[in-house]
Amino acid sequence: MKMEVSRSQAQLAIAAAGKAASVIKAALKAQDSARILGATTSNTQLQFLDPQFLDQLRGRNDVDWAKTEVFHLDESAGIPKPQSGNYGDAGRSAASVS
Repeated sequence: MKMEVSRSQAQLAIAAAGKAASVIKAALKAQDSARILGATTSNTQLQFLDPQFLDQLRGRNDVDWAKTEVFHLDESAGIPKPQSGNYGDAGRSAASVS
C-alpha cells in the first residue's frame, strides 16, 4: 500500500482527482465505458462529494465524461432526510458535468 500525505485538503483533492482520472482513463482505454462507484462514510478522509475533489475531477478535460457513469452509494439511503445526512441531493448537483 502506498501512502501519500498532503499538507492541505486542497492538495489532497488535487492528488485524489488526478489518481481517479488516471483510473477512469485506463478503464476507457480498455473498454467503451466506465462506471464509478463513490462510497464514503463519516470516517472517510476525503468524501466522494467533497466540493474541492469534485471540482478538480470534473474539471479534467482529458476524461471522456460522455462515456462515464457515476453512482454514489449512500449508506443512509432509506432514512428520512432530516435525520440522515443524506448526500443524494448534493451528489446530483455536484456531479453534473456541463
